[in-house]
Amino acid sequence: MLPNRRSYFRFDVPLRVTLDNLQNGGQSLTGTTKNLSRNGLCFETDSNDLMPNDRIELAIEIPDSESYPLLADVMWKQQVDNRCLTGVKIVSMDSEAKSEVLDYAYDMWLNIVRNRKTVDMAVL
Repeated sequence: MLPNRRSYFRFDVPLRVTLDNLQNGGQSLTGTTKNLSRNGLCFETDSNDLMPNDRIELAIEIPDSESYPLLADVMWKQQVDNRCLTGVKIVSMDSEAKSEVLDYAYDMWLNIVRNRKTVDMAVL
């Protein structure tokens, strides 16, 4: 097994994202996060023209709240069937906004984990 080289824990939570590719004439896309951490995230879209090293403006949407903008660099991209996974590193994000997004993601992730344990216990 390969060692985990990540500096921060990743929360596997689905949050809506909208993004603009600064290198591609302002192409707008929407997608869903697969996971996110303090310094990056992975999101899924139908398809996109993003390439590693592209700089993008991204906004993470919290339900019944607001949208939190950030600037990120594309680190990798992978096509999976008819979906596209893209990993980005956060370059710039307001620290208060980042805290709010991470707090929401943690609460959401904790509920998912607790519900999974409840289902696992019911199977026993």
